[in-house]
Amino acid sequence: MTQLGRCGQDGASTTAIAQGAGIPQGYLFRLLPSKRTLFLAAVERAFRATEAAPRSSADGSGALEDAECQEIARRGFVRLWRTVAELTRRRRRRSGRGGGVPTALRPHGQTLRSAP
Repeated sequence: MTQLGRCGQDGASTTAIAQGAGIPQGYLFRLLPSKRTLFLAAVERAFRATEAAPRSSADGSGALEDAECQEIARRGFVRLWRTVAELTRRRRRRSGRGGGVPTALRPHGQTLRSAP
């Protein structure tokens, strides 16, 4: 995850990823069939960890009910979502696939726009 976080999917070295995990590079591809699959697994793991953090801190201290704490978390997730959306748009432009919400996901006859 560190290598993918520093270098991104395209720049990350599978050799460095395998070394960081303490396994041979060949075994890495026995576990996951492609670098893309590895990247998506890392993203999924990061989101699960992000979701688990507030749940594990819900120890009855009342921190999660604190309005200021909730607002800080909300702003952080908005920044994260905007970053993901912007990176997705850039990648689609580079690949020539366009941007926006896929037609299949749009309500009939509606045009969806990104959040402000």
